[in-house]
Amino acid sequence: MATCGYVCPKCEGKGFLADFSNCDWCSTTPIIKDNMITIYHNKRCGKSRDALAILSEKNVEFKVVDYIKNPPTTKELAAILQQLNITPNDLIRKGEAIYKEIYKDKTFTNAEWIQIMVNNPILIERPIIVNGDKAVIGRPPEKVLEIL
Repeated sequence: MATCGYVCPKCEGKGFLADFSNCDWCSTTPIIKDNMITIYHNKRCGKSRDALAILSEKNVEFKVVDYIKNPPTTKELAAILQQLNITPNDLIRKGEAIYKEIYKDKTFTNAEWIQIMVNNPILIERPIIVNGDKAVIGRPPEKVLEIL
Protein backbone atom coordinates (compact mmCIF):
# COMPACT_ATOMS: atom_id res chain seq x y z
CA MET A 1 0.00 0.00 0.00
CA ALA A 2 1.27 3.46 -0.86
CA THR A 3 1.64 5.93 1.95
CA CYS A 4 1.48 9.66 2.24
CA GLY A 5 5.23 9.88 2.73
CA TYR A 6 5.07 11.99 5.88
CA VAL A 7 6.66 10.88 9.11
CA CYS A 8 4.90 11.29 12.43
CA PRO A 9 5.19 9.77 15.90
CA LYS A 10 1.99 7.79 15.54
CA CYS A 11 2.66 6.08 12.20
CA GLU A 12 6.49 6.21 12.41
CA GLY A 13 6.67 6.76 8.69
CA LYS A 14 4.72 3.62 7.85
CA GLY A 15 1.80 5.63 6.54
CA PHE A 16 -1.91 5.34 6.99
CA LEU A 17 -5.24 5.66 5.21
CA ALA A 18 -5.10 4.12 1.74
CA ASP A 19 -7.22 6.96 0.37
CA PHE A 20 -4.88 9.68 1.76
CA SER A 21 -7.85 11.52 3.20
CA ASN A 22 -7.64 14.24 5.81
CA CYS A 23 -4.50 13.15 7.58
CA ASP A 24 -4.05 15.44 10.54
CA TRP A 25 -1.37 13.45 12.31
CA CYS A 26 1.67 14.27 10.25
CA SER A 27 3.90 17.25 10.36
CA THR A 28 4.02 19.72 7.52
CA THR A 29 7.65 18.83 6.82
CA PRO A 30 7.91 15.66 4.76
CA ILE A 31 10.91 13.40 4.86
CA ILE A 32 11.49 12.61 1.22
CA LYS A 33 13.53 9.75 -0.14
CA ASP A 34 15.77 10.98 -2.93
CA ASN A 35 14.35 8.63 -5.55
CA MET A 36 10.73 8.61 -4.45
CA ILE A 37 8.05 9.70 -6.89
CA THR A 38 6.02 12.61 -5.53
CA ILE A 39 2.52 13.55 -6.58
CA TYR A 40 1.25 17.01 -5.73
CA HIS A 41 -2.36 16.04 -5.20
CA ASN A 42 -5.73 17.67 -4.60
CA LYS A 43 -8.21 15.04 -3.43
CA ARG A 44 -11.10 17.12 -4.80
CA CYS A 45 -9.73 16.89 -8.35
CA GLY A 46 -10.79 13.94 -10.50
CA LYS A 47 -7.66 14.10 -12.70
CA SER A 48 -5.51 14.10 -9.59
CA ARG A 49 -7.35 11.07 -8.18
CA ASP A 50 -6.97 9.30 -11.53
CA ALA A 51 -3.20 9.94 -11.63
CA LEU A 52 -2.96 8.65 -8.06
CA ALA A 53 -4.80 5.48 -9.11
CA ILE A 54 -2.36 4.94 -12.00
CA LEU A 55 0.60 5.21 -9.61
CA SER A 56 -1.07 2.73 -7.24
CA GLU A 57 -1.80 0.29 -10.07
CA LYS A 58 1.84 0.39 -11.20
CA ASN A 59 2.99 -0.64 -7.70
CA VAL A 60 5.63 2.06 -7.53
CA GLU A 61 6.62 3.69 -4.27
CA PHE A 62 5.40 7.26 -4.08
CA LYS A 63 4.48 9.98 -1.65
CA VAL A 64 1.48 12.23 -1.80
CA VAL A 65 1.65 15.92 -1.00
CA ASP A 66 -1.70 17.57 -0.39
CA TYR A 67 -0.43 20.84 -1.79
CA ILE A 68 -3.53 22.75 -0.71
CA LYS A 69 -2.77 22.01 2.96
CA ASN A 70 1.02 21.93 2.51
CA PRO A 71 1.91 24.21 -0.40
CA PRO A 72 5.41 24.09 -1.79
CA THR A 73 7.85 26.80 -0.80
CA THR A 74 8.94 29.34 -3.38
CA LYS A 75 12.19 27.40 -3.80
CA GLU A 76 10.34 24.09 -4.24
CA LEU A 77 7.89 25.57 -6.72
CA ALA A 78 10.71 27.15 -8.73
CA ALA A 79 12.42 23.74 -8.88
CA ILE A 80 9.19 22.06 -10.01
CA LEU A 81 8.76 24.67 -12.75
CA GLN A 82 12.30 23.98 -13.92
CA GLN A 83 11.59 20.23 -13.98
CA LEU A 84 8.40 20.87 -15.95
CA ASN A 85 10.28 23.25 -18.25
CA ILE A 86 7.45 25.79 -18.15
CA THR A 87 6.94 29.33 -16.89
CA PRO A 88 4.95 30.14 -13.75
CA ASN A 89 2.17 31.55 -15.93
CA ASP A 90 1.83 28.12 -17.60
CA LEU A 91 1.18 26.46 -14.22
CA ILE A 92 -1.63 28.77 -13.16
CA ARG A 93 -5.24 27.56 -13.17
CA LYS A 94 -6.85 30.46 -14.95
CA GLY A 95 -10.37 29.15 -14.43
CA GLU A 96 -10.22 29.60 -10.65
CA ALA A 97 -12.38 32.35 -9.21
CA ILE A 98 -9.48 33.94 -7.33
CA TYR A 99 -7.53 34.23 -10.58
CA LYS A 100 -10.45 35.84 -12.39
CA GLU A 101 -11.22 38.22 -9.50
CA ILE A 102 -7.70 39.33 -8.58
CA TYR A 103 -5.03 38.35 -11.10
CA LYS A 104 -6.58 38.20 -14.57
CA ASP A 105 -5.13 40.70 -17.04
CA LYS A 106 -2.37 41.72 -14.62
CA THR A 107 1.33 41.47 -15.27
CA PHE A 108 3.72 39.98 -12.73
CA THR A 109 7.31 38.79 -12.83
CA ASN A 110 8.01 35.06 -12.66
CA ALA A 111 9.09 35.45 -9.03
CA GLU A 112 5.87 37.29 -8.21
CA TRP A 113 3.74 34.58 -9.90
CA ILE A 114 5.57 31.91 -7.91
CA GLN A 115 4.85 33.77 -4.66
CA ILE A 116 1.20 34.23 -5.68
CA MET A 117 0.87 30.46 -6.22
CA VAL A 118 2.57 29.68 -2.91
CA ASN A 119 0.15 32.06 -1.17
CA ASN A 120 -2.85 30.72 -3.15
CA PRO A 121 -2.08 27.04 -3.89
CA ILE A 122 -5.52 26.52 -5.46
CA LEU A 123 -4.00 28.35 -8.45
CA ILE A 124 -1.42 25.59 -9.04
CA GLU A 125 -2.32 23.23 -11.88
CA ARG A 126 -2.76 19.65 -10.78
CA PRO A 127 -1.71 16.99 -10.43
CA ILE A 128 2.03 17.40 -10.69
CA ILE A 129 4.07 14.21 -10.62
CA VAL A 130 7.82 14.42 -9.97
CA ASN A 131 10.25 11.55 -10.46
CA GLY A 132 13.86 12.54 -9.87
CA ASP A 133 14.69 15.40 -12.21
CA LYS A 134 11.60 14.83 -14.38
CA ALA A 135 8.07 16.11 -13.84
CA VAL A 136 4.74 16.17 -15.65
CA ILE A 137 1.36 17.71 -15.15
CA GLY A 138 -1.06 14.79 -15.08
CA ARG A 139 -3.48 16.11 -17.70
CA PRO A 140 -4.49 13.70 -18.97
CA PRO A 141 -3.66 11.46 -16.00
CA GLU A 142 -1.89 8.95 -18.28
CA LYS A 143 0.94 11.48 -18.68
CA VAL A 144 2.26 10.07 -15.40
CA LEU A 145 3.39 7.01 -17.40
CA GLU A 146 5.91 9.21 -19.25
CA ILE A 147 8.14 9.53 -16.18
CA LEU A 148 7.85 6.09 -14.58
